[in-house]
Amino acid sequence: MNDLIGKLRAREDLSQSYGVTDKSIFATAADRIEMLEEALMAAMAFIDRYVDVVDGPDGIPVPNYAMALNTFLNDVLEGKDGQKV
Repeated sequence: MNDLIGKLRAREDLSQSYGVTDKSIFATAADRIEMLEEALMAAMAFIDRYVDVVDGPDGIPVPNYAMALNTFLNDVLEGKDGQKV
């Protein structure tokens, strides 16, 4: 994710070198990505207190909803969702 933010910041620098002085859409996108990452990490910290396992249909423990959600959010933040970031 930081690689994407770096690319957006580089585009902002390039646009400024051509005389665009106001905040570009690329900078706005990078700022928004940073805010969303922070919000996801805060949500994960909150959800973490509810992480547990439950009995699955065959009696084997399986992750509860909170654990599955935190795992998904962590994978998204780390770029493990099948997309290279």
